[in-house]
Amino acid sequence: MVSPCTPALNAVNIARQGTAEQSSPYLNFGGPNLAIDGKRSGIFSDWTCTHTSNDSPSWWRLNLKASYTISTVVVYNRLDCCDTRLTGAEVRVGDSPDVSKHVRCGTIEVTFPGSVHTICCNDLIGHYVSVVLPNQPQYLTLCEVEVYGEAVTPECKPGLNAINIARQGTAEQSSPYLDFGGPNLAIDGKRSGVFSDWTCTHTSNDSPSWWRLKLKASYDISTVVVYNRLDCCDTRLMGAEVRVGDSPDVSKHVKCGTIETTYPGSVHNICCNEMSGQYVSIVLPNQPQYLTLCEVEVYGEETTSPDSNGVAG
Repeated sequence: MVSPCTPALNAVNIARQGTAEQSSPYLNFGGPNLAIDGKRSGIFSDWTCTHTSNDSPSWWRLNLKASYTISTVVVYNRLDCCDTRLTGAEVRVGDSPDVSKHVRCGTIEVTFPGSVHTICCNDLIGHYVSVVLPNQPQYLTLCEVEVYGEAVTPECKPGLNAINIARQGTAEQSSPYLDFGGPNLAIDGKRSGVFSDWTCTHTSNDSPSWWRLKLKASYDISTVVVYNRLDCCDTRLMGAEVRVGDSPDVSKHVKCGTIETTYPGSVHNICCNEMSGQYVSIVLPNQPQYLTLCEVEVYGEETTSPDSNGVAG
């Protein structure tokens, strides 16, 4: 029988562009990225299959690096032995790194040596795909996982020829970090996420840490795009709030959105829905933490005043 969600002939396996982790290692064998190496061999000695320890639960998690509507997940089982270990494995999709918070697409119920399982996810949306063996101590081995779906385009993604108004402004931050990472490095037009390229900001370990952009005038802000660090420390940006306001005091700015999931080099499109202000800020509230921004782009239109027709009020 052919699964109703069998991938199209020329469908792109988006798993290959992601990165994988698993609940534990098994000695020095079976690393998690072996499930997305494009090799479907079910022979463990071919070094193409993952392997966890005897966890409860055992899990494998794929970070797609963006949000996707997931149509299909295809799981390739082990051929040389131990095929029944995959019985009861759940394929899940979610936006949190925590696999227990993912939504289940389907369960692998019947296995045989070298079995291939096509799981319909019916366009569930998520940043992560996981395979989990719940409620039982068991080894989890995956000889390949393929994922098919379409990228979710943020509604507020800047237009093709939109002008980044941040480049016209000036920036400040809550504190310096030695002589490195000045605030204007976030608006220099360079998106490199490598700190040693001298293109990223860096505060001290403040509470709160903040970065503030002063625009040349008041703007209706549609979108703020934040580029995270690539070389290390990406989780420091977790919980950062993008805000807009007319006061230099960032505590008086109104929140547009929060960065909730990060990965090395992550890019975050925050919708501000035409919120008006002369300042845009990024704040790490309620926690001592370094704030590093490798680029901030701001898109919007200058606010039109009631007297813009030249008639005095």
